[in-house]
Amino acid sequence: MNAAPKAAYRKILVATDFSPASREAARIALLASPAAQLVFLHVWQLPESCGLRDPEPAPGRLQARREAAHRAAAALDRFVDGLGTGARLVSRVVRPGRPATVIGDYALLMRADLIVIGKRRAPRLKERLFGSAVRGLMRRACCDLLMATP
Repeated sequence: MNAAPKAAYRKILVATDFSPASREAARIALLASPAAQLVFLHVWQLPESCGLRDPEPAPGRLQARREAAHRAAAALDRFVDGLGTGARLVSRVVRPGRPATVIGDYALLMRADLIVIGKRRAPRLKERLFGSAVRGLMRRACCDLLMATP
């Protein structure tokens, strides 16, 4: 964010990869707008062995997808539970895919006013080679974007 918001945020999407930067982002989101609806989103990547692009994946691959989704949901539950949200109602969503794409699409779907994301301090070479979710979101965000660092 480069400027103050024009109105109080009503819908905040908190994207997390469970890193210290994500924890800081979640802490900021919880304080930013106490009356806002908060949605915690974790984007997980399918192992190559799951055959994401297979039109009819083998039964073993479907089971691997289900297990990966279950692990992602359990990790998100632990992360959110560890934040001490108290009585505040929050939603939890897990989706497979590329983080910048999934986060941007989900923000559109929920009509988010603000996306809050942690920015890791990655080596510049690694970031240049592989990109980053933050950089991808900066190009496609449909709303305000707040980046937190640990």
